[in-house]
Amino acid sequence: MIRRLFCAVVALLLTAPAVAQLDPAARGLAAQANQTATAASAQASRLSRLRAASVAARSNNVMINPPLSVPVAWAASTAVFQGEVRASNGNWYVAVTAGTTGSTAPTTTAGAAASDGAVLWSYIGPPTITANDPAAPTVTQGTTDPNSGITYTYASFPGAYALYGGYVVFDGSNRLTPMGYYLKAGARQVGPGRRLSFFSDDAAPIIIGTNTNNAWRISIDNLDGRGPRMITPSGLTMTKPYITINNGSAKPRLYTIYLAPQGYDGFLGVEVGGQSQVWAPSRSGDLRAVVIGDSTVQGSGQGPWLAGGDVASRLAALTGIADVWSFSAGGTGEINPSANGWYTFGQRIPEALELKPDVWIIMGSVNDRTYSAASISAAVQATMTAIRAGGSKAPIIRVGAWPIANDATITTDEFAIKAGYDAFAATDPYPHAWVPWSTGSPPVITWPYNTPAAAPGGNNQRYLGGDGHPTDIGTAHEARRLAEATLSALVP
Repeated sequence: MIRRLFCAVVALLLTAPAVAQLDPAARGLAAQANQTATAASAQASRLSRLRAASVAARSNNVMINPPLSVPVAWAASTAVFQGEVRASNGNWYVAVTAGTTGSTAPTTTAGAAASDGAVLWSYIGPPTITANDPAAPTVTQGTTDPNSGITYTYASFPGAYALYGGYVVFDGSNRLTPMGYYLKAGARQVGPGRRLSFFSDDAAPIIIGTNTNNAWRISIDNLDGRGPRMITPSGLTMTKPYITINNGSAKPRLYTIYLAPQGYDGFLGVEVGGQSQVWAPSRSGDLRAVVIGDSTVQGSGQGPWLAGGDVASRLAALTGIADVWSFSAGGTGEINPSANGWYTFGQRIPEALELKPDVWIIMGSVNDRTYSAASISAAVQATMTAIRAGGSKAPIIRVGAWPIANDATITTDEFAIKAGYDAFAATDPYPHAWVPWSTGSPPVITWPYNTPAAAPGGNNQRYLGGDGHPTDIGTAHEARRLAEATLSALVP
């Protein structure tokens, strides 16, 4: 449709008299046609870029590529921190809580966390690598600065880094503390999906983190055609903030630091030798998406615990949309502000418009189930209309409600969201798509209430934690389903 409209407008402009010779009404029509042609061309360019990015992402996906190093084996009476991965009984597990391990190794393959007697563990899947890759660097951490050379701080050299999914904010010690959108007036959230990328040609960059609570994950792309790889499946705790990554030889490599999915982070800079440098990757051609949702996107007490394991980070890796912003808050919806009085989905639109996203992804929310179907539909339509009223012609992907429980009211909620989408779609001339979530075939999470008797079901035991929210493995499943649906809708 976009291509036909563009060609028709071009033909009109080529066969019309010179604009200067037309009367005012005709000049107005010609100007309007030119604007339509420009908009059509911009849409075609956006979709073409998305198609190219999605193809590249499939062979360059850090979330799918195996890490460079295997996790250590689970052991009794050993101190672990949240986000640390251990191998046990042929599977990998991430620590949900910090502490000292008990006496019984975890064996579960269900979503709900299991205790080893002292520490809670969440299943994240079978091993993806059984021995360290020969290209794996050695990694050491300490509490004192090794003082190896020049420090490229973010404050002094912002051009040395590319920041994704967050605003540049500094704390009182001049450390970068990237933040997300306003939860409500005067209250910014930390925000999942934040990451930093940089090139360095040193053999052993020193990454200086300054927070004592979180665990970061770091990937390296050796530019050898094998794509980016996580150094280790575990996070690197900031209790020892001076991280030495020794590659053995100096050559340009691309590094990415995945910040905590939930929590405050402080980043000072990168320290390299006197003959080495740090510089930023190009942002030219980057696509940007805004994802609006609730706790199933923001994260919850059920996970994810791995840095980079959140929906926004995974969508960036799966789709090739480099800059994915999460405008999500637990307990909220189209109408429900939660007990905290956070902004509803529609109230987040003005700030999101300032980012000029190339793609909008708006999730449904089960937090609206207590409201009438008519009010949910009206709010859905109003939110999407506000995007267009703000000048954005970018594609809008509208998603149904996450099946958080075995509850048929979730289907009713999804039908109400779909009715609001249909009312908007009936008059919207720009790209948009509907993605069923609870009523899909198959649903993203299967329960007895939403799964036909002839179809296999029960994946809720694998992907959900104790209260129906996705765990690390569940968030990976959520992001995969969302990415494939988004690409199917936008990239024929």
